[in-house]
Amino acid sequence: SSDVCSSDLRERLALTEEVTDRIYAQVATAKVKALGDKAVEALEAKAKADQAAQKKNAGEQDADGGSASGLEGAALVGEISNLLEFASGARLLSDDGATCAATLRGQVEDRVVKELYRQYLVEGFSGGQPELQAKLFGGMGKLAAVLGLNAQEAQLVQNELGSLIYRQYLGKALQSNGPLGAQDEAFLGNVKDTLMLEADKCDETIKEIGRAHV
Repeated sequence: SSDVCSSDLRERLALTEEVTDRIYAQVATAKVKALGDKAVEALEAKAKADQAAQKKNAGEQDADGGSASGLEGAALVGEISNLLEFASGARLLSDDGATCAATLRGQVEDRVVKELYRQYLVEGFSGGQPELQAKLFGGMGKLAAVLGLNAQEAQLVQNELGSLIYRQYLGKALQSNGPLGAQDEAFLGNVKDTLMLEADKCDETIKEIGRAHV
């Protein structure tokens, strides 16, 4: 097995387990950085495509802005998936997936780390394909670990995104349809459960937006 081979090699080179672990971590960290850089490039491309799509919606851009934004979003998910697959394949993640031996934290700006996590979640809600959504949301915890976000930081990003989704969705739904229907409540419930939002705060947001549209 690979464990036996690595053990034999370590003995032949007269290296301690601590030294080999440190060397492995350094190599893994460099690979995480390389894959992370590609994800950051995709993130920047998506941001530009999103801006183009917004201009298109305002009547200032040609007709392909929205499709370009979707393509860049898919590319971002692909690069992040490559990062996750490497971390899993290299056994960098703990058994529960809560921590990672080599992370992107400290190798790129903190705001970029958080934005990678945020946009990954955005793509999860934008996909419209149940299997893809399940895969993306199923990897939330592992991605946070690989990025170097602790549980509180990840939840803060989830709370901010959840609040934005609630407010935007409720504003449009109440303006066009009046009272919320079963489909609306199911969507909002899915957002709440997926992002692990506090039920009381979600209910208060619904009441607040509802009062504003009375």
